[in-house]
Amino acid sequence: MTRNLNLLAVTLLLVNSCMLAQQTVKKTQGVREGSLDEPPQIRSLYRFVNEHMNSNTALALEYAKLALSLAEKMHSDRDIAMSCYLLGRIYGDRLADFEKGILYHARSIAAAEKLNEYDLIARNYFSSGIFHYKLGLLTRSLDEFGASLDLYKKTGNTLYESLVQINIAAIYAEAGATTYSMALLGFRDALRKAAELKSDSLYVIGATHYTTALIAHGEFSEAETYLKKALLMAKDDDAYTDYLYILHLNLGELLLQRNNTAAAISHFKIAKEMSTRHKISYGMAQSELKLGKAYASLNEARHAEECYLEALHDFMQMKMKIKIAEVYGELSLLASRRQQFEKAFNLRSLQLSFADSLYHDHNNLLLEMQAKASRNNTLAMSKKDEHINTLYMNLLALVLLIALFLVLLYLNHHRLRAARDKATLAREKLELEKELLDKSLHEEQLKQKLEFNAKALTANTLNLIQKNEILEKIKVTAEEIRNASPADLSLKIRNLVHTANFALNIDKDWEHFKVHFEQVHNNFFEHLKTKYPNLNSSDLKLCALLKLNLDTKEIATIMNISPQSVKVARSRLRKKLKLDISSNLSSVITQI
Repeated sequence: MTRNLNLLAVTLLLVNSCMLAQQTVKKTQGVREGSLDEPPQIRSLYRFVNEHMNSNTALALEYAKLALSLAEKMHSDRDIAMSCYLLGRIYGDRLADFEKGILYHARSIAAAEKLNEYDLIARNYFSSGIFHYKLGLLTRSLDEFGASLDLYKKTGNTLYESLVQINIAAIYAEAGATTYSMALLGFRDALRKAAELKSDSLYVIGATHYTTALIAHGEFSEAETYLKKALLMAKDDDAYTDYLYILHLNLGELLLQRNNTAAAISHFKIAKEMSTRHKISYGMAQSELKLGKAYASLNEARHAEECYLEALHDFMQMKMKIKIAEVYGELSLLASRRQQFEKAFNLRSLQLSFADSLYHDHNNLLLEMQAKASRNNTLAMSKKDEHINTLYMNLLALVLLIALFLVLLYLNHHRLRAARDKATLAREKLELEKELLDKSLHEEQLKQKLEFNAKALTANTLNLIQKNEILEKIKVTAEEIRNASPADLSLKIRNLVHTANFALNIDKDWEHFKVHFEQVHNNFFEHLKTKYPNLNSSDLKLCALLKLNLDTKEIATIMNISPQSVKVARSRLRKKLKLDISSNLSSVITQI
């Protein structure tokens, strides 16, 4: 009943779509082939295909075929490419018809290449690589994955680039011990990328293939860690349907290797139930194969044979030679255990007939891998040399930059130092000018003071001279008073008093004269006494008056002695100074 309803829905959709297609063709007659515009019904069909691909594969297939028909009528290369891509996925992923899936992907690639749709081309190569892998055509699979990887690198799609690397690593792991180390590097790099991108889907896919390789090579502990984490991520999420059953198969295989057969069978049955529910042909066949091995380990030959035969039937339909050969091998071992030797021989012959072609492909794969490894090594060496040259150039540039920086730093330091020195010189010059100005002012003050003292000394000297003259006048007046008549006595006395009062206003102290003299002629008396300690006060007075360059008469007046006495005093002073006849007393005194 449900099938009939689906067919009715498809029929109605076909009628409506054909009418829409006719209208679209009329509207687009003037449009060039390969137009990037998509009519609404095409987009709707793509959406229907993606919605029903897992839940209702038959309906999704009808939608995809209808989309291709419309695209061909519109001569739209883009829609032809997309429709063929979806058909390739349906036939390969859902119906396990890998050969037909490969054909549709090839057609999609041809159409997409006209438009340079690199992302779509890469997806086609990726899906085609998986189908070739399942058919046991590992060499061709590796080529398809390589083309896909190059395109994803070109478009910068890191996520899908890592997905392709995972599948390439799976081929390396299956190729044998020679390339197993390369496989591990690929898996671990993809898992590291998954952590960087925080992509659970990439981690689950990577862990699925990685654990398959680890279990095949007996590394059970590490495989168990990744299996548990991946199962926890993928649990109850339909997005991981295509990988969740494989995780259960891997966990079952791990338990089987540890002789926990009951638990292994439980996981194999879970994988079978999931594959059956989602109509995954490869999953159902692989689950039956694993169950057959588990039952064989328990010596339940009948159950094992039933599982093997179901798996063989499914693998035959999928034309998976490598799996067909594996099932024949297991059936041959089972027949040998049951002592059915002729049957075992025939089954072994069938296994070898499939294995021969696989062996040839396997050898080609190894040769190609070795050639690629050699090319990769050459490329790596070339890149290494290029990297070294780049590093050298970068280092040289860095050294030049550092040298330039140091030169600029030195020049800047030199400029700052010159400016600092210039400022220091200017400051020192200013200070020196100020000091010179202060010194000049001080000298001017000293000069003024000296001139003042010289004037004071001169005035003092004149006072002394005038005082002695007054005293002489007083002496004469006194003589006149003594000889004066009584009538003139009063007048003479008044004149004497007047002269005495005048004399009192004149400095008459020799010490006062000495102070002024010392200010003009600093330390004169001290030097004189030091050099000639036998000089008395009269000698010092005479020396001072000679220092002032006074003549004999002026000296006589000041000292209140006669000129003749001055000459005698000068003669006596020459003797005390121990001067010879040729020496001039005034010159000697002046130089002191």
